[in-house]
Amino acid sequence: MPAERALELFAGRDIAGTPTPSAQWLAPLLGESVLGIDPSLTGFAICMHVPGMELYEARWSSKPAEGVRPRVARYEQLIRGTVQIVVAHKPSLVLIEGYAFEPPGKQRGHHDRAELGGVLRWKLCELLPRASIIEVAPSSLKKFTTGDGKAPKPFMVSELAKKHQRRFVTDDAADAFALCELGKALTGQAPPLPTKAERTYLDALRKGFGLAEVAT
Repeated sequence: MPAERALELFAGRDIAGTPTPSAQWLAPLLGESVLGIDPSLTGFAICMHVPGMELYEARWSSKPAEGVRPRVARYEQLIRGTVQIVVAHKPSLVLIEGYAFEPPGKQRGHHDRAELGGVLRWKLCELLPRASIIEVAPSSLKKFTTGDGKAPKPFMVSELAKKHQRRFVTDDAADAFALCELGKALTGQAPPLPTKAERTYLDALRKGFGLAEVAT
């Protein structure tokens, strides 16, 4: 490929020589704060985008607990940091990874995750009465990230790492980051996706979540 053609492609032009959507895109001066949450019992992770600031990321862990009061205390410990961030920044869009069913023999962990999810959702609704709080199915998050809703988790993490030039300490942190990136895309705070199929899928997600259309 001639050097001039390679430079054209690098500058954001497709094979036909016309500018791609991302080449014409400029980051908005103002935007919505977006919070992505992966509510894991052993690695509860969040990633928050606040316009004009770097992404804010955090992760908390906890130990198993038995009995009603110890379990509730565990959940309160896990969501405490998230509550503090929500109170400080008042995100207008919150994305939570949806529930995933466990195989037979692991139902105890599923019950605890369901309880944690309920406590978290109740607290978010209480603190953010006007925010959009949506659940993103794991398959939808994988498809947004990799183009394949059945992609293995290691592949999803690898694709995120390559695309964004970063390293993730845990899968939970990668999920929270991916949710935040999805939230930015849904609110028009990220460059347009490169292919028509990806943009069509994002529009379908936006409509399914009941979010307003974004001007392009």
